[in-house]
Amino acid sequence: VLEATLPHVASWNAWFSWYGNSVEGAASLLTTIDEQCERVGRDPATLERTLAVHVAAPGGTGRVFGDDEHAGVHALSGPVGAIAAHLEALADLGVAHVQLVVDPIDARGVEWAAGILEEL
Repeated sequence: VLEATLPHVASWNAWFSWYGNSVEGAASLLTTIDEQCERVGRDPATLERTLAVHVAAPGGTGRVFGDDEHAGVHALSGPVGAIAAHLEALADLGVAHVQLVVDPIDARGVEWAAGILEEL
């Protein structure tokens, strides 16, 4: 699929389970994307990279996704400063945009996630 699409798309997005929701996993996956770009004759620097990041707000009980793809992939948790540092590390890898998959996904979780943005 990458071979067919990379010559034509402006951006590429990965779901958190594809890279283990970790900076190290993201680095490895982004290296693969760079290699695929070069393979199809595209400058990797011209492709915007985006990632979904799973985060657990206080009170989160574990978001259920209903499939085995997410088994063993844990949400980021802890102080908002630590999660902000994780997002900054992703930005250092060249990630231009993230989508936070928040647990719980309610007003309380969204308000908590706003604190992460204030740390950036």
